[in-house]
Amino acid sequence: MDDNTPAGLIAAVAEENLSYFNGAAGSPTPNPSPAMETKISPYLGDGDDFLYFGGSTIDSSRSFAQSLPSGEGLRQFGITLRNANTTDSRTALLFGGYFADINLAPGLIATGAFNDKAGLPGLSGSAQLPGKRIEEFLEFLKYVPSQLVMMKIRSSNIEQIGNPIQVKTLSPYQELPTEYIQPENAQDQYSNNDKVVTFMVEKQLDYSRLFEYVVEPDTTVSIIFYMGASLDTAVALERKRAKAAVTMNFIGGEKIQELARLQQARQLGM
Repeated sequence: MDDNTPAGLIAAVAEENLSYFNGAAGSPTPNPSPAMETKISPYLGDGDDFLYFGGSTIDSSRSFAQSLPSGEGLRQFGITLRNANTTDSRTALLFGGYFADINLAPGLIATGAFNDKAGLPGLSGSAQLPGKRIEEFLEFLKYVPSQLVMMKIRSSNIEQIGNPIQVKTLSPYQELPTEYIQPENAQDQYSNNDKVVTFMVEKQLDYSRLFEYVVEPDTTVSIIFYMGASLDTAVALERKRAKAAVTMNFIGGEKIQELARLQQARQLGM
């Protein structure tokens, strides 16, 4: 029977085209030695109890293949930031990493009014989904590391689109290099709207990641985060419990108890 899962399809392609070390079909080496051959174990995350891609928590069939540039299959969380100061820009932290837990993340975005990185007033924020708060999203990421696949930024101020996102990886052991994401690089001469840009990010949001973003004076900016995989131990426990329930229902409660007694007896050396 053909395996039509994403992993199965990749395995088939690998078997056909990646049999040799150089990765080329029809290698000029007629009888490659074992040292030249490579074994590929395709992994896309489907079937991994600890990975959650959205949808039913019991369903583990989704995979990294759903993390497409089109945004299809990705979970979304949108926020709106406003700088009411009419003369000066303000710097906000989109994510604060573990700095947020030790009061080292001034300027962290929040629902309602908040001060910027330098302690200056004028910024305010809100979640775009009714009934939700920015703090809920940030708290979730603290416990469930997640993949930020892409972002969309929209603003009536064209200068805002040109502002980079400064990405820092935090470490108590060393100062790591700062990266810069340039949203405007995703635009070209064929872009039909210079006030909105969607761009790939491919960063993991966890305790070690800090994002800085400057909001221009008298400017409102909408930001949508497109989230891929999450490493969720709570989901893993639910899936494992569901698997165990299937096994117990199939074998039967009495036999399960008998097996448990036998196992306990072996451990006690009886």
